[in-house]
Amino acid sequence: MACAEPEEPLADLDGKIVVTGLDNLPLVRWFQLCDKSALLRAENPAAIPHQIFIDLEAQIEERKIRRVLWINTPH
Repeated sequence: MACAEPEEPLADLDGKIVVTGLDNLPLVRWFQLCDKSALLRAENPAAIPHQIFIDLEAQIEERKIRRVLWINTPH
């Protein structure tokens, strides 16, 4: 997997696949901007957790959300 190095405005990531950290592990999800929060949604309905809400006003210094440029998945 490769992700964008520079941080982009969150509005530019709306509807894109992103990677972020959750409990110090990378998490790849679809990103949906919802005003002052965001929804991270898995493509696979069996993924756990399937949806994660993020308060965008909390812990800004620790939050890193990057656009996924490519990802290698088994076919």
